[in-house]
Amino acid sequence: AQCGQCYHPFCANVKVNRVVLEKGWRCLDCTVCEGCGERNDEARLVLCEDCDISCHIYCMTPPLPQVPQGIWKCKWCAFCHYCGSKEAGSKSSWKQNYSMCGKCHSVTQCAMCAGSYGEGDLMVQCDGCCRWMHGSHDLIHTEDDAERCAEKGYMCQDCRPADTQPAHLVPSSPTLPIAGSSPNSS
Repeated sequence: AQCGQCYHPFCANVKVNRVVLEKGWRCLDCTVCEGCGERNDEARLVLCEDCDISCHIYCMTPPLPQVPQGIWKCKWCAFCHYCGSKEAGSKSSWKQNYSMCGKCHSVTQCAMCAGSYGEGDLMVQCDGCCRWMHGSHDLIHTEDDAERCAEKGYMCQDCRPADTQPAHLVPSSPTLPIAGSSPNSS
């Protein structure tokens, strides 16, 4: 503890992990926000499930809109057990108690509707956020639609501008002859 009090990790119910060894541990009397260093506004001060580091929800990057239900893990303890990422991912939040990033979670549940995938469901992966989703959310109903999107670089509804359609719905522009060549030349 940083206050000088001596605690056995077992007696204080502290999990000795990499973060505790690198950053130290504070008893509850010494707990302060890692962002601002203040201990006020305890109603919005959350405590990491793994290392007991605390932070105000508005001092986090990005800030949380409200205190999370259940457990919370700090940026040093949260990581994806599947791919090793320390980030939740673009347009994503942590899943499975901060042990699965949004990209890995989207392989088992659609990133748009959180529904499961069924036998024969057409799934597409966004080139922007790398998450998987049902193709039907973007009117992708056939393999040809999916291939056209993949060739042109598919961007999901969250990653592309609001007034832009997915690639398979954009009409193909006619190919124009290259300047200086004639259509009949070989």
